[in-house]
Amino acid sequence: MPARSRKLKQSKSKNLQRSLYSEAYLGRLASALQLFCAWLRLQSQPTVVTAAVIDAYLVDYLQNIFERSASLSLATHTVLAVQHSHRRFKHHLPRAWASIKSWKLQEVPRLRVPLPPNILEALVTAAMLRGFVMEPSQGLAWITFGVTLWLGFEGMLRPSELRISRKDITLPSQSALSFSRAAVILLRDLKNRAHFGRMQFATIRSERLLAWLEWLCLDLPGSASLCPLTVPKMRQYLKLLTAQLHIGNLGFTLSSLRTGGATCYFMTGVPIDTLRFAGRWRSIHTLEHYVQEAVATSVMSRVKPSVSRRVLKLLAHRHLVQLPPIQPWWRFFSRDGQYRNLRSLHLA
Repeated sequence: MPARSRKLKQSKSKNLQRSLYSEAYLGRLASALQLFCAWLRLQSQPTVVTAAVIDAYLVDYLQNIFERSASLSLATHTVLAVQHSHRRFKHHLPRAWASIKSWKLQEVPRLRVPLPPNILEALVTAAMLRGFVMEPSQGLAWITFGVTLWLGFEGMLRPSELRISRKDITLPSQSALSFSRAAVILLRDLKNRAHFGRMQFATIRSERLLAWLEWLCLDLPGSASLCPLTVPKMRQYLKLLTAQLHIGNLGFTLSSLRTGGATCYFMTGVPIDTLRFAGRWRSIHTLEHYVQEAVATSVMSRVKPSVSRRVLKLLAHRHLVQLPPIQPWWRFFSRDGQYRNLRSLHLA
């Protein structure tokens, strides 16, 4: 069968309604709806089902699960699930959404801690020094992890977007006639694809980071990951680095890269609308949760002087990894294991 025919047949086999949302999201809606329906069966059954009736039941149900210390996420997914399964109810459940709004006001905000630029640089330097000097046998993991941290900050990437394949990176050396000297990272099938499209982009303009990307991507097969670590493994590596710097108590996570990048850009004068588009946020309201100057300041104010001296001492060595080595990456580490896996999957 010709390739085009196979593609058409495959596309026709997809459920257009279900494929609009991720399976994980649909699963959360289904679970929330199942719990609501189970509770509803215990109540007096309405003779007529209208949006106003369901709205009143939802208000009672939300109050019930709020008093039982359920999560706000469950409450929100319940109302969304009712709207998803009964489309005519959309925009007709005002009291339920008012309960959700009130619930949000009761919640203690759990803010993502933004990563300041100096801490990012210290983490990247620590990762590079481990890969080149302290643990050269783990050079592939540590050096590529350092570059990935940098990418996450500069590109305002979510943790799930940190696994980047070579084929999804367009470097300045590949696009001499492009609009500007920048690398473009292609991001596929993100959670906001219904609003921004299945394929989205992050732009990298830092000259130093571009030099490291050119170095790491040299002769790298398209299907190979820039960093071989899984996201859970990246979390472990970040935990090791923050412990090394004695800043493990500050709450930095992989999500701090996106928040820190957004905060840094905003504080250096990038207009909020430009920032919203570059970071692929649907609304300015959502972006406001990420741009948290006060949080960044308060976090760093908790750093002890001894810890600050430790970070500054490490930053004094950043000139050693300012630019990639003259020798190619294969002089420092091997990707044989990664290549063997690609060959077994017929991807290389």
